[in-house]
Amino acid sequence: MPWLAYIAATVALMLLAWWRFATLLPTPSRMPLVLAAAAGVVLLIPAVVTFISILVGSRYRIAGIVTLTVVVTLPSVMTLAWEASHDPMPAPSLTWPAGWTALPVSRAVAGNMVTSRAVLTVNKQSAANLIAIKEGNSSSVTLEAGINVVVKSERAFASLKNMTLDVSPPVEVTWDGYRALEYDIVMHTDHGLVRQRSIRTNGTGKLACSLSYVAGERIFDNHLDAYDAIKHQFVCRPGG
Repeated sequence: MPWLAYIAATVALMLLAWWRFATLLPTPSRMPLVLAAAAGVVLLIPAVVTFISILVGSRYRIAGIVTLTVVVTLPSVMTLAWEASHDPMPAPSLTWPAGWTALPVSRAVAGNMVTSRAVLTVNKQSAANLIAIKEGNSSSVTLEAGINVVVKSERAFASLKNMTLDVSPPVEVTWDGYRALEYDIVMHTDHGLVRQRSIRTNGTGKLACSLSYVAGERIFDNHLDAYDAIKHQFVCRPGG
């Protein structure tokens, strides 16, 4: 019967629309994809409505138009509203020590990592850096594995710059109530030794957080208190 075909087509489109937008919801950084999907589905409305109207007759035409408009538009509206009201990865809430200048917050293209950074300037030159990072982390990635990935990346970068690295064995500590690993890196550069101290932990909400302090060998110990101050401020939680 015609009305059965109408109901079947409407239900099928409803399930398809909701499934499509539901798959986009967990990744709020994919706004361009959400908009493209919404636009694509909306553009199909006239064709689908025309098809159903011909199929079931003019008696169901108005009902088909109204139903399809609601079914297709509502998920996209809800998705876009959710996108607008949720920050995919809030930046760490930090107050940098006196003398340090905050740099613009940067985000990874995928939206699952945010970096806050401050620089200490001496004689109009960058003398030290503090780098605080929050990133999405799978529960299957251990703390040790996460650090291995970071160190491997730093070694690769150092190799490109013709530098060598000495990495200390990580020491287990507690950070913000979580198990953490802290380690030091010494970079051998053409301009002398550069030291780095880093700490990393897996927090709540599938988050991984890290803090790094980088400075030249001569002034490294002079500003470790800034590193400690930020470490006590940095909260590895979704809204922290």
